[in-house]
Amino acid sequence: MKKLLIAILTVVILASCSNEETLIVAQPDVIGFGDVFVKNTTRAALDSSFGPANPMESFNVWGKVTGNVGNTLLIYKGALVERNGAEDGSAFKCEQTEYWIPSATYDFMAIYGATDVEQEGDDLPTAIIYNVDGTTDLLLSERPVSVTTNNMAEPTGLTNQCVAFTFEHLLSKVKFVVNVAPMASSYSYRVKNISIKSVADGGVYTIDAETPWDPNETTRDLSFGNIVETSSASGADPVALYSGSQGKESNWSRLLVPGEVKNIYFLVDLWKGDSFLSQEEYNIELEDEKIINLQAGCAYNFTINLAAPGTPIDFSATEVDNWEDKPITVQ
Repeated sequence: MKKLLIAILTVVILASCSNEETLIVAQPDVIGFGDVFVKNTTRAALDSSFGPANPMESFNVWGKVTGNVGNTLLIYKGALVERNGAEDGSAFKCEQTEYWIPSATYDFMAIYGATDVEQEGDDLPTAIIYNVDGTTDLLLSERPVSVTTNNMAEPTGLTNQCVAFTFEHLLSKVKFVVNVAPMASSYSYRVKNISIKSVADGGVYTIDAETPWDPNETTRDLSFGNIVETSSASGADPVALYSGSQGKESNWSRLLVPGEVKNIYFLVDLWKGDSFLSQEEYNIELEDEKIINLQAGCAYNFTINLAAPGTPIDFSATEVDNWEDKPITVQ
């Protein structure tokens, strides 16, 4: 009986396979990320945190997909995307693998430098939380990047099926520059301990809001170091600034949440030759129309113009009484 059941089962299986049809299903491709473009900052000399000499190495991506039945799923939630070391240096690789599926719509957003984000459900972030450290940039992709796929899971309008992002700066960038007026060649200045005091220590950037930045009420001081011969990440002693010195810069540029700058601090040492003569402390409180209002995506040169150390010492002769002839008789 068992042999009979086995034989019948075998016949059924063979019968079910004897008239099979081949169904071709599109093999979904992995979602890839192409190279990025970071817009230059404006106002001061062109200055981008990322460029050919300092390429962007990573960012975080959020992405959602809406299928052909109308359901939406958040497939990327801050996934790390890193430059993958391709020879041309143009491709990125995501730590998370996802696929293009047929007849779907995808929306992507990329952020660099965020401390955290605010988002609801399966939607993309609505706000970015950022803590100031002076050196970490904050960038947001022009958003959203929307991609649709056809019924063969082929994304439209992409190069090599890779999503590319264009980033914009959300912070303000500041550096200090010093110019010295003509003065006696034996005198020099040294400008040091530069800082902007009481700047917001962070804030919340609401995406797509008319006024996106809401700076924190808590503040911190940001140091720019000294005025040096060549800007350096490691810092340096202040350089001697002689008559007519132009365009010497601070150790560091700093990145700030856009908003008001009201208090600037620095020290100026006066030297004559190798001798240290005096030091002046400048704690400048800006008021009213002099308050500097930093804008997002702008780089600023704060320029300190130093005049001669004082009124030059002049000499003049007072009128001298005429000599009076005194005849002397020598006998």
